[in-house]
Amino acid sequence: MKPDVGGNPVKEISEIVMKTANTGFFLPKPFQSSTWCASNLFDAYLDLLIIDEAHYLRNPESMTSKLGNLFRPVSECMVLLSATPIQLRSRDLFQLLNLVDESTFDRQDSFGDILEANRPLVRASDIVRRGSVLDEAGNKRDINLEDILTNLREAQLHPLLRDNRQLKHLLETPPTNSELIDRDYRAYLANRFEKINLLGHAVTRTRKRDVHSIRVVRDVIPEEIETYNTEIKLIRDNFMVKTYNIITKLPKYKS
Repeated sequence: MKPDVGGNPVKEISEIVMKTANTGFFLPKPFQSSTWCASNLFDAYLDLLIIDEAHYLRNPESMTSKLGNLFRPVSECMVLLSATPIQLRSRDLFQLLNLVDESTFDRQDSFGDILEANRPLVRASDIVRRGSVLDEAGNKRDINLEDILTNLREAQLHPLLRDNRQLKHLLETPPTNSELIDRDYRAYLANRFEKINLLGHAVTRTRKRDVHSIRVVRDVIPEEIETYNTEIKLIRDNFMVKTYNIITKLPKYKS
């Protein structure tokens, strides 16, 4: 069944595709052809739309953001990828989440309540991932159970989490201090916190230290190393030439 995108997107999509052609926005193959026309939009219906460097879509006035919004109705699923930490303003984060799940994140005025309810859970997750906290004197010490329970109790006081069963179960059957010493268990516990997080169904965070033991390792062949080093040399040489040209064109001032 073809999705209903509303209105007539043909002209708008065509214009935006042309404007973003040289901005680094990677278009799916059906849209890359020079003969592609927006009237073929429904024939190119996407099962999965993946947008890398998705933080560039946070400004609703940008062309990339508008293009993302136009592709969303004709995509069965959408994944936004970004290595940029989620330290965005709430308005920016709301814009990205609205693009992923418009039905859930439809009101920015209530989005602040969600972030407020999540704060103790985020703190608890960060604490168990680090494995340490700072005491009142500013000295680092290992975490203990009370560091976690304090944040979980605070989270339970919020109306949006008051009846959460997973949170209630964690408070009734908390981990032991001996379990908190284990790094793998702390990663597991942080994952449980993030499942309670009210943004958990739409946002997932993966840190390198959490997947270090299962990271992908491959052997690099000598030819690949040679190619890489050649590319780096070309980039550096080109940069030095451009830098020299800029410097030689700068006006000279007499002392």
